[in-house]
Amino acid sequence: MDKSVILCGSKQDYIVMGTCNDINGRQCDWSVTVDGHGTNNFINIVKKIDFVPFIIQNDPITHIIEYFTSLNGTYLNNTLSVFQNVRKFKPSSGCTIIVVKIYDDLIEGAVIGDSRCAVYIDNEEVFISTPHNMKNPLEMERIGKRNDITTDFNGNQIIKIIGDKKAVLVPSIYTIFESEGGNIRIALTQALGHDCITGYEPERFSFKYNKEQHLRFVSGSDGFWDMILNKKEIMLSTDDVIVKELIDELLPDMI
Repeated sequence: MDKSVILCGSKQDYIVMGTCNDINGRQCDWSVTVDGHGTNNFINIVKKIDFVPFIIQNDPITHIIEYFTSLNGTYLNNTLSVFQNVRKFKPSSGCTIIVVKIYDDLIEGAVIGDSRCAVYIDNEEVFISTPHNMKNPLEMERIGKRNDITTDFNGNQIIKIIGDKKAVLVPSIYTIFESEGGNIRIALTQALGHDCITGYEPERFSFKYNKEQHLRFVSGSDGFWDMILNKKEIMLSTDDVIVKELIDELLPDMI
């Protein structure tokens, strides 16, 4: 199996991979991709973890969640941050995670956060994960059942790629989780860390294939996927005002 890893300079991005036999005795290749945010406290812990004991289980993401839940309250100190002083938000630390196991006839995994992954079989995209944020209908339904969450639409502007040579600035959207001692403000609706305040409902995927088929798996942080123009998503993104206005001009180049 060919493997390639590209790290783009961020100390909060991390990927680890290997080969192991699971608890059923089946050999698989595996990888874990994470992207930290907030302070470095949590991501520094994640980088020291031996993930193999989790990977060999039948449902790795559940065991990973349980382990990091046990660390609640242990990875932040009392040092005040800019957010806590100025915006009355408490310091927080967390990361996204993508876990995948690849057997000779099966690929399966799970995603938490806005890092993304895609599965291709014979060069056809059969799956691409959906970021856990306020644009995800399932996440809006999930957190809509809670009364301790608000939304901030006045976040810092971020770059949105709308063509091979074009980009625009759009406002980012933050989710605010109410918490004792100060609220937690993050761009995601679901992430490891943050004392598990986001709750968890990982996006799972599983696909079978045969030895005659070519399998390709791609995972990366949101920064990577923001640079990739996905044809299917562009065609379905008519609710995006910016894309709507420029779609006739840019769509041929995008595709």
